[in-house]
Amino acid sequence: MNNFSHYKLDLHGTFYKDVSTKVDRFISKCIVEKALEVEIITGNSDRMKELVNEVLLEYNLKSETPIYNNGTLLINMLIKL
Repeated sequence: MNNFSHYKLDLHGTFYKDVSTKVDRFISKCIVEKALEVEIITGNSDRMKELVNEVLLEYNLKSETPIYNNGTLLINMLIKL
């Protein structure tokens, strides 16, 4: 994949206990492939969003929820905390 590809992880159906590992692997892959922006679909679960953001903090990344979709987190891979 390259920067023109869309990097998306859909967490629907993922157990809370598996979120950290799944997101960690996804973000690591995106870093290696030099993705510019990624999308993580969480659904409307606040707990799921919290778990994703905990992993993002380990990478000094920040997510934003777009106004058009409350069930998605967008991560700009170039902006660090």
